[in-house]
Amino acid sequence: RKAEPALFLQRGPALVGSFVDRLQLTGIDSVYVLLCLRSELVWSQIHRITNGVGTPNISFDEIRSLQIPWLPEGPGKTGNLPTTQQDFRQAFLQQVHPLHLRYLEGDSEAQTQAAEALSSILRALNSLTFGHCDRNATG
Repeated sequence: RKAEPALFLQRGPALVGSFVDRLQLTGIDSVYVLLCLRSELVWSQIHRITNGVGTPNISFDEIRSLQIPWLPEGPGKTGNLPTTQQDFRQAFLQQVHPLHLRYLEGDSEAQTQAAEALSSILRALNSLTFGHCDRNATG
């Protein structure tokens, strides 16, 4: 789908279409960045800087300027809520990714379940991250 961040979790080559930008991240968890790119905080930044008519455009310089909420990297879960990059990674890999794989195998209900699980994780991220923007993404 257009204008949506995605993450390729498999090893090896991938075949992608045009209008795909590949980012290489260092010093920050890639799953956490994917979730941030879908968060209200970062999406509001993207909305402000996109340009063009039709398909929205965003340059690599604009991507680098995005303020990614900085959370600690190690484990730190308090109760059921994720509080660190690793917690959010684990939540995504345990709750959302298996449902995506089931959907790719033909389970049509898994897509709705994945969307609900992702929404739940994003709600946790949105409630935690407002006020934690102090590092830029690198691309």
